[in-house]
Amino acid sequence: YIYKWPSKYDLVFWPLTDGNWNCLNPKNGYAAFNNDFEKLSEAEKERLSRWLKENYKPDNPPKSHQENLAWLEKVYGQRKMDDEFWCRFYRLMAYVHREDEKTSIAYVRKAVPLLEKKLASNPKGIPKLEVLYLLGEYHRRLGDGKKAQEFFAQVKDVKYKDEEGKEQTGHPYFVELVKDRQE
Repeated sequence: YIYKWPSKYDLVFWPLTDGNWNCLNPKNGYAAFNNDFEKLSEAEKERLSRWLKENYKPDNPPKSHQENLAWLEKVYGQRKMDDEFWCRFYRLMAYVHREDEKTSIAYVRKAVPLLEKKLASNPKGIPKLEVLYLLGEYHRRLGDGKKAQEFFAQVKDVKYKDEEGKEQTGHPYFVELVKDRQE
């Protein structure tokens, strides 16, 4: 059922969309998503510890989910996160800020080059479907209907393996997302 929530249009899902998935140490300001809270090398710990001492104010911690995510963006900015992480993070931010179109679009603009880079790496199956759909959706939001339709049109032709390992074409979930957005 979580795949039917509005976050589906950014392909970000619970628990990532839940504020409880973000952990913050209110004493020192270290923050991370639950699934990678402790994945720090010693060098990262030292660098991040210095940065937190200079930048975190314990008397003014983030209060809202959006403020917490903005702080997470700064903390993760001090770490060596890969393009996959940042692409997902920017999509999460685009979703979380959906009521503020200007901010949401700013994050869409950050995600697009990362999606284009992933598409250039020639992904196959579901990863390719995700990238094509997202590029279509984000170009739609950016007002480029022609480019959006070009990406959306490719979604129905992508081959993928179903749960039984059989090759299929036009994954129903992505085809439905495209249909939804074209309407």
